[in-house]
Amino acid sequence: MASQNIVAIVVAAAVSFLVGGIIGHLGTGIDTISSSDKEKISIMEKLVADKWESEEHLNHKIIDMVNTDNLRNNLIELAKFPHLAGTERDHQLAHMIRDRFLEAGFDTADLVPYDVLLSRPNRTNPNLITLEDGEGQIIFSSTYQEKPLHEDDSDPEFIHAFNAFTPAGDVRTEAGRGVVYVNYARVEDFDKLEELNVNVSGCIVIARYGKIFRGNKVLHAQERGVKGIILFTDPSDVAQEGVEAQDVYPNSWWLPGSGMQRGSTYMGDGDPLTPGWPSTAQAYRLKVEDAQLPMIPCQPIGYDDARVILEKIGGTPVPSDDWKGGLTGVAYNLGPELQDRYSNYTLRLNTHNVHQVHRSYNVIGTIKGKVEPDRYVLIGNHRDAWGYGASDPSSGTAQMLETARVLTQLISSTGTCEQATGTGGNIPEH
Repeated sequence: MASQNIVAIVVAAAVSFLVGGIIGHLGTGIDTISSSDKEKISIMEKLVADKWESEEHLNHKIIDMVNTDNLRNNLIELAKFPHLAGTERDHQLAHMIRDRFLEAGFDTADLVPYDVLLSRPNRTNPNLITLEDGEGQIIFSSTYQEKPLHEDDSDPEFIHAFNAFTPAGDVRTEAGRGVVYVNYARVEDFDKLEELNVNVSGCIVIARYGKIFRGNKVLHAQERGVKGIILFTDPSDVAQEGVEAQDVYPNSWWLPGSGMQRGSTYMGDGDPLTPGWPSTAQAYRLKVEDAQLPMIPCQPIGYDDARVILEKIGGTPVPSDDWKGGLTGVAYNLGPELQDRYSNYTLRLNTHNVHQVHRSYNVIGTIKGKVEPDRYVLIGNHRDAWGYGASDPSSGTAQMLETARVLTQLISSTGTCEQATGTGGNIPEH
């Protein structure tokens, strides 16, 4: 039933995508009209209106043309293997998408290379969060990859958990203190901590995902003098029906306790070394140390690991219930002190992320318009994923591929959609 619902959602989204795009093609307005162009515009508007009125059944035609088997097969192929940006599998998918554009009948489809700064975890030295007792013995060590749920979940290309573009670093607290729970790490959360005289400077903070972009969380912590930040997915956001096996995936669609959210923390757009301009071979590039990247280490964990840390924090109680998450039996104390029985414990955050320039490819396909070829309708989606990417981004890419097929079939059978030039793009996001 869940898979049927997903396919139905994808079909509905694809149809909405197509209808919206076609309306955009046929409903183009002109801001200023000179007197000499009025007659031409009148003729054009009549042609457009007549075309639209004669195609009232267009949305039904699109629904009939969308093939759910194609959507399913697209998604299976796209999410078959992990495909982080700049990897061989990502490159293979770029070729596959280009070929599919050409098979659909696009006028052109090209791979455009860019050399961009990408971030990776260390394959042999994973990022870890540990709790050590007074004798230096490790009492707890965080997991760096989700627990396997299926036999084929151990692909070596499935990366360790990390937050992209945060630096390698090794920071630790004093014994018995220096850990602060900061809610969602918003500005107002840090302001409330300051109001409560909870000093975060020089501490390692732990924050739950949600409300704002993860990069803002890291930035806000950095601005307050924090030396490291841990991000976790809280059950109140990702496991709202409970955290037992029957309540989470694969028995439900909620996140299991070992699930971790990977993602970028870069606050800009595009390549950090070429902010605001394309990362072509001839482009001027900043030095990595001059790029606007986060300056403190950061690591994501699941709520099972977060519980181990949060339940040991003492100090100031939460100011209100909306600071409490969904971990039962956890007070969500603010710190910075640990509870008395853990007064000799230290928390260590040790990350080994690497930033390197890799080649990545955009796939650009074009259907040339005949009436207004200088006007563009852009349809696109990013291709790379932090893992297998069945939901993000491959559900969108599966729709885009079916959209490409339906559009070209409409054009060949009816001539519809040829007014403006249509460009389909599939690009890496990382």
